[in-house]
Amino acid sequence: MLVSILICSFKESNHLYKTLSSINDTFPSKYEREILTDIEEKRTGISNTPKRYMNLFKKSRGDIIVKSDDDVMYYLNWFDLCLDVLNNYKNIGYVGPISHELMKQMKIRHAFNNFPIIPNGIRYEPVASGMCWVFYRKLWNEIPYNDLKTFNLDGEYANRVNKKGYKIAVLNGALISHLGQDRYKGISTDIPGRLPSNDFRKNNPHQVYRPC
Repeated sequence: MLVSILICSFKESNHLYKTLSSINDTFPSKYEREILTDIEEKRTGISNTPKRYMNLFKKSRGDIIVKSDDDVMYYLNWFDLCLDVLNNYKNIGYVGPISHELMKQMKIRHAFNNFPIIPNGIRYEPVASGMCWVFYRKLWNEIPYNDLKTFNLDGEYANRVNKKGYKIAVLNGALISHLGQDRYKGISTDIPGRLPSNDFRKNNPHQVYRPC
């Protein structure tokens, strides 16, 4: 199986190298991957972003697509966990790892790797962060991403996906950090993306997420 990872960036990006390094460190070697990047000389603005991603998509060959921002840090088994969701829940249009940003919004204090519940750590959300989406190629063939007419790209595209009858999922067990948003780095945890240690549980009982 070939996975295409699409990243739009610009020449002065401070985080692209870290993003590529974290993908290289965490992406499972059992899958073939290609990384396609669009690097601008100067920023052209968010309104041009969907067109740039769709141009990369048209050049890609993968059955599975990963749309990634250029300032994301990936942890542990993020891809395998997201792929399992796509393979087991056919009603999902796209799934994203949970970010420190979303954890803060949802008041979730730790991203577990495994949940003893069904669905396995999945939260259906009307709009997921655009930092990382994982989806089958057919999604962008059916619902193109390039003709959005709003600056609220995540919300507008989510509306289109929802209207087609698909759900959007955030996976609590797969963690990413948004390097460009320093205010989201203060989540209290011992090792991001891993099960909290016994000491952490004992000392921070109110900060450990427990599924309902």
